[in-house]
Amino acid sequence: MREVGGYRLLHVLGSGGMGTVYEAVDAEDHRVAVKLLHPAFSADDAARERLRREVATLHRVRGEHVARVLDAEADSAEAFIVTELIDGQSLEDSVREHGPLDAEELAELADGLATALEAIHAVGVVHRDLKPGNVMLTDDGPVVIDFGISQLADDPRLTRTGLVTGTPGYVDPEVMRGADPGHVGDWWGWAAVLVFAATGRGPFGRGQGVLLRVESGRVDTDGLSPRVAQVLRRALHPDPERRMKPASVRQALTDHAAGREVTSLLSESEAASAGVGAADGSAPATDRLPAGDATDVVDESWQDRADEGFAEPVGPLPPTIPPGSPGAPVGDAQASHTSVMPQELREQYPPTAHGWDATPPSPVSETSPPPTPAEMVGPGGAPPVPAGAGPDAGVQPWPSWAVPAPVRGWLTFAWFAALALVGGLYPSLVILAAVALLILFGSVGSGGRALRQRRMRRGKGRWDLPMATVSYPLHLVLGILLTLPGVIVAAAGAVIVWVLGAQAIPMTYLVPGTVAVSLLLLWWTPSSGSAREGERSVLRRIAPPGAAAAVWVLLACGVGVTALAILALGGSVVEWWPFPEPPVDFF
Repeated sequence: MREVGGYRLLHVLGSGGMGTVYEAVDAEDHRVAVKLLHPAFSADDAARERLRREVATLHRVRGEHVARVLDAEADSAEAFIVTELIDGQSLEDSVREHGPLDAEELAELADGLATALEAIHAVGVVHRDLKPGNVMLTDDGPVVIDFGISQLADDPRLTRTGLVTGTPGYVDPEVMRGADPGHVGDWWGWAAVLVFAATGRGPFGRGQGVLLRVESGRVDTDGLSPRVAQVLRRALHPDPERRMKPASVRQALTDHAAGREVTSLLSESEAASAGVGAADGSAPATDRLPAGDATDVVDESWQDRADEGFAEPVGPLPPTIPPGSPGAPVGDAQASHTSVMPQELREQYPPTAHGWDATPPSPVSETSPPPTPAEMVGPGGAPPVPAGAGPDAGVQPWPSWAVPAPVRGWLTFAWFAALALVGGLYPSLVILAAVALLILFGSVGSGGRALRQRRMRRGKGRWDLPMATVSYPLHLVLGILLTLPGVIVAAAGAVIVWVLGAQAIPMTYLVPGTVAVSLLLLWWTPSSGSAREGERSVLRRIAPPGAAAAVWVLLACGVGVTALAILALGGSVVEWWPFPEPPVDFF
């Protein structure tokens, strides 16, 4: 029996990109989960240091709905992390085996997961990959696993490939556009998990169309009550500023489970202005109904909290049947009460017990059970799943066109240093070349961003590249306009450095120093963001990671060393052409 760091490994429970997870026992025979990290991780000193810092933070996470990190070892030959072993079934397996959660279970799940996220966020940790496979259902409620470890896996210093980590459909569209993952992204994943738990389906379907539906806010809520569907759609709005707040979502689901409903309605025009709902036909157009003698007056606390999450009221209620129409109730047409007819819903799985309720599920009918799609059939049971070992099956990789190019820090720095040193010999030519490159990179970055957004809205199409080619002149003009602020700032910075150093610093150091300051200001001016993105795209093409990148770094080092040698030996006069030499004596 293999032993690592004082833990006896019993058998493999799962594996993923970070390593392999084993069920193990410690020195006191307590069952734990040990994740042996990938050998490449163990060989990286920076990764080990990151692990030490992360574990120190993760030890502070406490709560009944989070799996605790118990121990970690970053200094041995095999780095590993020890977590609680959670006895239960993942939400993914439970829903596939038993069907969606009912209203009460959904409210309990929302509260439990929200409590877990609050505990995780309280110590400054971001989960980054909340999905059904990372939620365990136990007798004491839901438990979130793999928190913090996802953050470690996605650290920019450790992620060499530049890929966006996460599961399509459960990742905030802001992150897909390049924003840093944060607490808001975790709440997006929380709402997406609730949609899966309520419907038994992915919140945005399957296949490459997931990205398009995420970007346009088309949530699959078929089969849910109109009120719950409206709330969950609002929680998954593409614009973070227009999303319903988690507290309002929790209150809405709690009220729905208790049978308390609101009487506020959302018309088709209001839904259209919100950008979701009525556009896909899921929220029928309705009008505000007058309250009559038979209208129940409900507690306003739900509405008060809902108003905190969005401006428009949540609804809609099922439509009423006008008097005199077929199916209308018999009686006085002017009777002052509202008649609510039962709504016809699409067929769905019967709600059953999940994890914290041991009562076995009851079939809808012994003679004609509801049809079960093939993709919803799961295993008859599941072994205990450890924290950090959520199932990886069925995870769809991001299309290559949807993944921004990675940052190439060392390669960029090598050529920056080389240009600065060459600038000590030919400052004017180097600055002009840098401005030209910035314009080129800016046009590439702007065009690439437009192409990516087009594909996210409409999906990948045959006319994408022709359209990008035709629109390139426009992006070239945009690249020029975006470069102008950087040129102005760089020129001002160069003048200041030259004025302050002309009398005190030797020309051998002053000229390359001034060029370096100018290049830095050109590169880091906020308007140069498109240029930085374009530079990463160009480097991904001409210098992919590996031998090609090494050749470009060596070439930059050769250019820089040659220029440095010439400067040190003083064998060349500074060539200012095509600009005139700045007046040193004047200052």
